[in-house]
Amino acid sequence: MLEEKVEEEAALVLLVNQRRRMRRRRQRFWVRPWIARRLLFGQYPQLMAELEREAQGDFTNFIRMEPLTFNKLVNRLTLRISKAVTNFRRPLEPALKLAITLRFLATGNSYRSLAYTFRVPHNSICGFVPEACEAIIAEYEPEVVTLPQTPDDWRNLSDQFRSRRNFHNAHWSDRRETHRHQSPQGLW
Repeated sequence: MLEEKVEEEAALVLLVNQRRRMRRRRQRFWVRPWIARRLLFGQYPQLMAELEREAQGDFTNFIRMEPLTFNKLVNRLTLRISKAVTNFRRPLEPALKLAITLRFLATGNSYRSLAYTFRVPHNSICGFVPEACEAIIAEYEPEVVTLPQTPDDWRNLSDQFRSRRNFHNAHWSDRRETHRHQSPQGLW
């Protein structure tokens, strides 16, 4: 009697453990199947390659830059945004990361929307979009961003800002304690 009860309990424990393992197997997978078909149906390998070959104006409209400029940007940023290849999986191509980042900046689409169109998980996108933006800044900062060095340079910059933006009489102190703004006549 006691042996039968022990056998029943052992069988019940084995059955419960087996069901837990089966349930775990069903729920988990390395890459979702629809994402795994990125090379066949994703926007980057299919649409962008087609636009670059056949309709460069549409490529420019899609990414907001010409194919030649895009390829130069990819070449300059590849070392900054590429990851190492591992035994587990291949990393996303730097050009794909850059295309998604530029599309995000151009359209303001959500990461989830971009995940469906490019077939890249949204959690990957939210990780590499800021990295790609930082890489762009780091790569182009020495060429593009220059700070004025003399008071005359600062005055010239202020005059340019005033003429371009029509934002007059904005004053900031060094300690940022004094802030004064007067609107131009007739605006408010």
